[in-house]
Amino acid sequence: DLAGNVVTDADGTLLDFLRLVQAGRSNVDPSATEVVVDTEAPVLALSFDNDDVRNGRYYNAGRTGTLTLAESTFDLVRANDSQLQVATVTHDGSTSVLTAGDFQNPSGDGRTWVAAIDATQDGDWDVSARYTDVVGHASNEVSASFTVDTVAPVMTVSFDNDDARNGFYYNRPRTATVRACERNFSPDLASVAAQAKEGIAPGPSSWVAADGSVWQCFVGFSSDGRYSITISCTDLAGNTAHETVVPEFVIDMTPPEVKIERVSDHTAYAGEIAPYASTSDTNYDLSASGITLEGVRRGNVQWMRGENRSYDRGGEVRDYVDFEHVLENDDVYTLTA
Repeated sequence: DLAGNVVTDADGTLLDFLRLVQAGRSNVDPSATEVVVDTEAPVLALSFDNDDVRNGRYYNAGRTGTLTLAESTFDLVRANDSQLQVATVTHDGSTSVLTAGDFQNPSGDGRTWVAAIDATQDGDWDVSARYTDVVGHASNEVSASFTVDTVAPVMTVSFDNDDARNGFYYNRPRTATVRACERNFSPDLASVAAQAKEGIAPGPSSWVAADGSVWQCFVGFSSDGRYSITISCTDLAGNTAHETVVPEFVIDMTPPEVKIERVSDHTAYAGEIAPYASTSDTNYDLSASGITLEGVRRGNVQWMRGENRSYDRGGEVRDYVDFEHVLENDDVYTLTA
């Protein structure tokens, strides 16, 4: 008191606060070990080391988060209720929690508490946190929802017709199925471009979800032409697939054109005889085509006087002039193209 008297126990020893409580000379609960005055609400903050976002929520590298709680009485909670839930972290539907025991006070100020959030694995992440202190003050709520995707799309191409002739020629239509294996796929970021050196390049169909993270589209090659395909894709996180190029191939459903003129089948000629034969095609195969003249008596006629021959990549022509009217040319001939 103002006269300097102090509170003492019956035996004259000084009474500290704990002794006052134990002696029943205080209105504080006897089980209390400290008195706390707390007039401020806790403050939460959430930050990440990677803020390179793509398309609103996608990141092509992992993220480590720091959840910071500013609260002067949090040490009491950690000491007495370390399993108290402060935050939830959900990864692809699987939820874990951050408790009071997960926080540390690296600055040693007894007020600033931090906990780490490991979001380095690919997947969809949701983080939310809020905290109410020991006297009932509620903090602000913090949250984050984002996707980590570090894997580039995988593009594949297959055809319904692989019956190639001479390497890359096809005599029936072909339909290409282009597949994208990517969970964060966007049709707007994928390109399937058919090129045509001959004919008209077809366009791809719309992309459709095939199964889970697999998307597909189709390109139909139904008319004659020389084609190739170039495919590229970037996912929503900015990962780029290796460019896929389908080498050139040819659709040719048109039979070669064959002509024999100026002679008729099973006809005998006493006067002028000057046949004409030709073969032609856009994709002419010299090794499997040709024109021959054979006589029953003479056999294969390699050359007839005055004959005009021409060869090129598109075909062959034999233009005969009037067979020389000599006895050795008399024969029964077969002209084959």
